Amino acid sequence: MTRFASMLNDVENESRFRHLADRLKNMMLNMYWKNNVPDTLNRQTVFATLLYYDIIPEKEKAAAADSLIKYVKKGPAGHFTTGIFGTKYVLEALSVAGFTNEVYKIVNSKQYPGWGHMIDRGATTIWETWKESDDVYSNCHPMFGTVTEWYFRWLGGIQPDTDYPGFEKFLLCPNLPEGLESVNCSYNSPFGMIVSNWENKGKERQIYHFEIPPGTEATAVIPLNNKQVIKFSEASGSEPQKEKGSLNKFRMKAGKYTITVEPA
Repeated sequence: MTRFASMLNDVENESRFRHLADRLKNMMLNMYWKNNVPDTLNRQTVFATLLYYDIIPEKEKAAAADSLIKYVKKGPAGHFTTGIFGTKYVLEALSVAGFTNEVYKIVNSKQYPGWGHMIDRGATTIWETWKESDDVYSNCHPMFGTVTEWYFRWLGGIQPDTDYPGFEKFLLCPNLPEGLESVNCSYNSPFGMIVSNWENKGKERQIYHFEIPPGTEATAVIPLNNKQVIKFSEASGSEPQKEKGSLNKFRMKAGKYTITVEPA
C-alpha cells in the first residue's frame, strides 16, 4: 500500500502506510526473531516468512537463513514440513540466500514428504497434503503448486522487475544445480514469449539460449567462476551491454542470444 500510494503521489497515505508497515515489522521481529519461537509453531515457516517479507535486518539475514536451513534439515528426510503459504516462502527464501542446490535436491527427491514422493507413488496431480489421502483430502489440489513458480524463477531464472510491471523489463538469472544437465523454460509474457534455456556441458562449459520479446529489455546474470569466460556466439538483437564493474551481468535488448561459458 505504501508503494501504491507513492505511485499515485498520495503523500499522506504513503506516510501512513509506511508507519503502519514499520510498526508491524517491529511487532514481527519482537514476536518471532528477538524472542524464542513458541514450540507450537513451524519454525521453517516462521524463518522463511521473516526472510520472504524482508523483515529481518540486513546484517542478520545470514543468521536467519542458517536457522531456516537448520530446521529444514531437521524435517523428515531433510525436507519441507510447510503448508500452502510456508512452502512458497521457504522455496524463495532459501534460493535468495544461495541454497538453490539444497532446494533442488529436495524438489528432485523421491523421499517423503515431497513432490518426488507423490510422483513415485503414481501421482499425476499435486496432492493437498504431503501424505496421500484416502478420500479425506484432495489428491488433485494446488496446495503445493508454487514449486512450478520456483522452476521458472530459479532454474530458468525468469524474474520480473517490480519497477516495470508486465515484464517490460525483467531479469534472467538461471541457476545450475548439481545433477541437472539442462533446462528448457519459456514464459508467455504480455509482450511475447520469453525463453531461457541452458545446457551444462560439464563443470567448465555451459551454453545459454535466451529470447527477449519486442519492446522489452532483460538484465542477464550468467553463472561464472574465475576460470571461465563468456562468449556471445550468436545474437539477433543489439550487442549486449556489460554492466560497469561486472564480468557476468549484461543488459540485452529484444532478440535471440546464444551465450557460451567456457574455460579461460
